[in-house]
Amino acid sequence: MIRFVAAPTTEFSMSNPQTPIELSRSQRTAMARALRRAIDAAGGQAPLARMIGKQQGHISYWLKIGRVTAENVLAVEAATRVPRHELRPDLYPREDEGAAA
Repeated sequence: MIRFVAAPTTEFSMSNPQTPIELSRSQRTAMARALRRAIDAAGGQAPLARMIGKQQGHISYWLKIGRVTAENVLAVEAATRVPRHELRPDLYPREDEGAAA
């Protein structure tokens, strides 16, 4: 019998792929809201999926985990004009935040 195991949903840092990134509750909430805005801007999950060349199930999965996957942020931004720093502030901090650090 073949048994399938779901892949982990933990994000990893680019500098050290073995170290998970800890996200605050407010960051997770903000990413989920930005994703919902992107879906609404596209007219729903299926239209967004078509715009970026994915299946609707990908969008549904993103809603489940509360964020756009890292490799799809730029495509969602281009399709919906929801800024990348709102979709994934952990990966794309605002430019003015980067200058202050």
